[in-house]
Amino acid sequence: TQHTEYEKQVFDTRTEVIAEDLKSAVYNPAAPYVSATYVSKGAQLDNIVADARIKYLAGQIDEQGLKDAITLWNTSGGDKVKEEINQLWQDNK
Repeated sequence: TQHTEYEKQVFDTRTEVIAEDLKSAVYNPAAPYVSATYVSKGAQLDNIVADARIKYLAGQIDEQGLKDAITLWNTSGGDKVKEEINQLWQDNK
C-alpha cells in the first residue's frame, strides 16, 4: 500500500508525540488487576467521575462539588475497589 506524504507526516508526528509522552509517563501498578466490585459497579463509578469532571469544567459545580463527587465515588464502591486492588497487588508482589 502506498502512503501519501500527508499520511507519513501524521504517522511521524504521532510517533514523536508518543516518544515525548513516554518521557513523563507514570506506570500504573494497578493496571493488571481486576476488582470484583469494579466489574459489578464500574459503569456507575465511571459515570460519577465523568459527570463531575464535565460539570466542573463547565462551571456547573465548584471545587467543593468536585470533592463531593469524589466522596460519592468512594462511598458508592470506590473504597472497596481500592481495597480490592491493593489486596491483589499485595498478593502478587
